[in-house]
Amino acid sequence: DALRAQLAQCLPAHMQPSAIVVLDALPRTANGKLDRAALPAPDCAGPVADSVDRLPRDIVERHLLGIWESLFERSDIAVDQDFFAIGGHSLLAVRLVDSIARNFGTRLPLDTFWFRGGTIRDIAAVLRESGGTQWPLRVPIKPGGDLPALFCVHTIGGNLFHYFDLARALSPGQPVFGLNALGVDGRTAPRCRVSDIAADCIAAMREVQPHGPYRLAGFSSGGMVAFEMAQQLRAAGETVAVLALLDTYAPGVHLRAQGGGLFERLVCRLRPYMNLQRLMHAALDMIGRTPHRGFPDAASAHWWAHWGYRPKRYPGRVDLYIAEESRREASRPCLGWSDVVPALDIHPVEGSHGLMVKQPVVQELARQLQQRLDDAAPARDAGGVE
Repeated sequence: DALRAQLAQCLPAHMQPSAIVVLDALPRTANGKLDRAALPAPDCAGPVADSVDRLPRDIVERHLLGIWESLFERSDIAVDQDFFAIGGHSLLAVRLVDSIARNFGTRLPLDTFWFRGGTIRDIAAVLRESGGTQWPLRVPIKPGGDLPALFCVHTIGGNLFHYFDLARALSPGQPVFGLNALGVDGRTAPRCRVSDIAADCIAAMREVQPHGPYRLAGFSSGGMVAFEMAQQLRAAGETVAVLALLDTYAPGVHLRAQGGGLFERLVCRLRPYMNLQRLMHAALDMIGRTPHRGFPDAASAHWWAHWGYRPKRYPGRVDLYIAEESRREASRPCLGWSDVVPALDIHPVEGSHGLMVKQPVVQELARQLQQRLDDAAPARDAGGVE
């Protein structure tokens, strides 16, 4: 740090080294010249701890992290690492400003990275201060690549972090985008119907890919929205080449009670209604109303939306990737989807609901999902509804 500070006083930013490697001696060739091939590769990242304070804290920091990883073509960046310390320079800063403007609707002055702070956390704070910031409904989780893009739908509350490990475990050439609905920023009214959430996600997706064939995936509650997106796309005459539900429970399906007694089964069946919000939803849903005071946050609205969703019969193929624990303990076979999907393909994955999208289990999930995406590749030039 002392050396960097000294260099900063005598060199302009674009001439400052992005990494410093300390050696006991420079390697030499047999004739005494510098052996450049023997020099160790610089570690631009530096030590990155797995501590919580170096991970994204909210959706703004998660979006920015995705942008930085795309620019630097790396997946080991922490939110407290300085832009210039990890290899950034003035030309890359210009690209970063453009990317932030496209994703957030706010163009930051170029000197922001010098005078306001150069970390993801610093830039996120600047964006939050900007009253005109637009919330990105499309997040480049893993942009680039020459394969047809995979679009992943947010879970309750607008979370996309479930897909980060999965995206990295897929083929290097597989682009992955995250989709959000309006209202996840807390500034606009959140959607409280799955059909509206799906329509928002379709609009965001079409900015990247105007027409199908589409490849959709949704983990947990996100799978329900992906399912509705597929319904709407097919109704509009589009092709859905892949619809992947990642351990998504159909409405009304729950975990079985531990123990086979009558009381345990009764408690398990009534558990969804042992909640004031769920009881309120059941009462108002019967008369087609929503709470007159609205919803305190996006998560509350999304729960309301999922409680009221009634999936219709889907005529196309659906791939259900089901965690072993869910397969064993769910109250219905196939997590309830076989009732509305005749062409349902089951893909067992080891582990539990939460662990299937985390290392190391996500490697097996990624292998199976990538195989399905590759198998669907010949259909990308087809037209109409499959």
